[in-house]
Amino acid sequence: MGECRLCTAISCTCAVCVVTLWALPSPVQEESVTLLRGLGVQVARTRRNGASGDARFIPLDRLSSAIIAEGIVNHAFGFYLAFVVRGATADAAEAHDMVIAFEAARPRLDILKAVHEDAQRLLWPQPLPPSAAGAAGAEADA
Repeated sequence: MGECRLCTAISCTCAVCVVTLWALPSPVQEESVTLLRGLGVQVARTRRNGASGDARFIPLDRLSSAIIAEGIVNHAFGFYLAFVVRGATADAAEAHDMVIAFEAARPRLDILKAVHEDAQRLLWPQPLPPSAAGAAGAEADA
């Protein structure tokens, strides 16, 4: 119960997930994913040595999906969260690229699932079925 929840919804339009790295020998101190409803996603890293980190914003119209995959990362098996980007190269309009979130941190699978669910909910919201929308309207009238 003393766990810190890394993924926090900030209002209905934005969710931010920040992972701070203290004990790892990596030059990366902090990694974050910012989800902006209707706009896209930003993946950012802050370096430990004081050098400016890097940030990449991916507009929603170029995002194809968010996935959790398993693979070998830095000589260890684990899960990772990636955003699939459409038209990543100028040569082929159908080419896809993946932007991996939390490359240095490698959070646990349950954390990745929470961020993935937030990404699905905020970036690609599902409309209510007509029957559910009608029922919600009827409850509001009552």
